[in-house]
Amino acid sequence: MFTAKKPTREKLFEKAMLSRKDRIAPRRTAHSGVSRFPWVSVSLWSAFSLVGGYILFFSPALMVRGVVIEGERLFPSAEYQALVESVMENTSFGILEHQNYFFVPTDRIATSILNRYPHITNVSVEREFPDSVRVSLTESSSILLWCAGGPCYGVRAGRAVLVPFAEEERYDALRLSVIDESALPIVSGGDMLPVEPYLTSLRTAQEIFLKLGVGSLSPIARTPSRYSGELTFSTEEGWNLILSVERPAEKSLGTLRAFLAEYAKDHADRSRLASIDLRVDGKIFYAEKSTSVLEAFLPDVAVVNDKSTEKKKKKSGE
Repeated sequence: MFTAKKPTREKLFEKAMLSRKDRIAPRRTAHSGVSRFPWVSVSLWSAFSLVGGYILFFSPALMVRGVVIEGERLFPSAEYQALVESVMENTSFGILEHQNYFFVPTDRIATSILNRYPHITNVSVEREFPDSVRVSLTESSSILLWCAGGPCYGVRAGRAVLVPFAEEERYDALRLSVIDESALPIVSGGDMLPVEPYLTSLRTAQEIFLKLGVGSLSPIARTPSRYSGELTFSTEEGWNLILSVERPAEKSLGTLRAFLAEYAKDHADRSRLASIDLRVDGKIFYAEKSTSVLEAFLPDVAVVNDKSTEKKKKKSGE
């Protein structure tokens, strides 16, 4: 009626005699359904990633096919397009084509245009989906250069920038230069060049002088040094004009207009003039070719200003 139980010692002996494979088989069987690897899902995602990567990096469907140029006046748009396309012909890491819509080097294109064309002051490059690049240019009416015993430099953010292309013949009508007669050395890109007041006065004087009806100023002005605070121009009529860069050019040339009107009352022409010095506020010093003595002349500028104010009031109906 009773079944004899095996002694504990016999059970231990039988268990020890089982091979390792027989002992761990039940454990593997219990977990086999959980450890199965999702090969199908991984394969599908891998294939999707490869196809997506190919489309993103290499597909001809994403290549830029059009370059639109806006704001060009001096040179034809085809010239700018050629430069943009030459930049996009390059690659990154030898495989990523810059002509790909997503990898167009917008910053590099803008820098290349600014370095090649000195009359361009600002460049904006934007991608336009699905296959175009739009380049917007801002051109200046003049190219301002500082020359000091060597190559001429432009100025950006207060630093000297070498602009060799500005010496090309096709920029002759735009180029305005200041010659620093002290020939203080300039280091391109690293030297602070605090000459913005000189260049600003140069451009403004050129624009306003044309309105005086006495010819034009030379596109080249001179200064004893970048610290002198003055500019000397030669005029088309043969006399020199000296301005202070510390005074607004508009004010100085307004005084010059009044002086020339007074001078014309006693002189049939201005052929006797040698120089006119406007460096002192409220005074004019001028010299004639027949004498080296400077004569001071203080025009009644207040009267001239009053008359111009009255004309403005009449026009505005006051």
